[in-house]
Amino acid sequence: MRDFVELGLQAGRVNDGFTNVSDILRRLGVIAPDGALTNAAAVAFYKAPSAYPGMKLGLLAGNDKLDIFDLQQEDLPLIQLLKRAEFFVVSSIRRRFVSVEPGMQRREIPEIPREAVREAVANALCHRDYTTGTAVEVNVNMDFVGVVTPGLFPEGDAPENHLAGGDGGLEQRNPGIVQALFRSGTIEQYGTGIPRIKRYCDAEGVKFSYRQTANTTAIRFDRPGAQVSIEENASMPKHIGAAKYEILDEAERIAITLATERGRVTRRELSETAGIGKMKAVQTLKTLASKGALIWTGKSQNDPHQYYCLPSND
Repeated sequence: MRDFVELGLQAGRVNDGFTNVSDILRRLGVIAPDGALTNAAAVAFYKAPSAYPGMKLGLLAGNDKLDIFDLQQEDLPLIQLLKRAEFFVVSSIRRRFVSVEPGMQRREIPEIPREAVREAVANALCHRDYTTGTAVEVNVNMDFVGVVTPGLFPEGDAPENHLAGGDGGLEQRNPGIVQALFRSGTIEQYGTGIPRIKRYCDAEGVKFSYRQTANTTAIRFDRPGAQVSIEENASMPKHIGAAKYEILDEAERIAITLATERGRVTRRELSETAGIGKMKAVQTLKTLASKGALIWTGKSQNDPHQYYCLPSND
């Protein structure tokens, strides 16, 4: 909840700092008249029971679920769940590292816009049907990324209404959850999620689409990098240069996860968490730093307090 308040302060949507848990819950309107927590409070701030994961994250070998490289079931609170899903997708797809000007820090550009992924997952968490007991699925397939949400659009509304530039019916299935994500600065409140996804994708030339089945709503991002070879990268525009799409290995993914969740990662932390030797941990961190994915901080290579952190978004 302290993290939530800090995000809200940064977004200008929370006026006062952290006071105490009860005060924050009341200010969000997620305490019932009898004093009990609402379902929205439980989803936003508590870990779900392990038998009821909030999300399933899948890395698939093809475009179906026959061959699975990795499957994770997450029961984290709302904002942490959103961050974990965003990181899972971005670290599992191809990315290119671009230096806009000589001597500048290289910038990481995923083949699917990070902002579009974040909006799609946030929409799924906001508008899913929590009564089904079915988790949101975020799957990275060979040719596309899919976000599958339990439940359909409210009656009288449809994806086409939003894609056409409208705001749909603006009916909120889970207003308490929408309010929590809005106050944290994670989403906009007024039905702008789909148009924002479209704008992000259009800017990068990424194709995306919506589809509804009998009881789910799915968004699909086609992976433009799936067909890009190293030779083709050489013919990209000059501001991109010869950058190529890359995928992290398991140790690199764990390193980025630690840096994301803790704000920094050390050789020892990576070694213990990933179950790898110290030399492998050192090499992994140096490799990520050479790619521009992490920044090294320390007085010397023998500094016992040295660490790596994520580069600034600026």
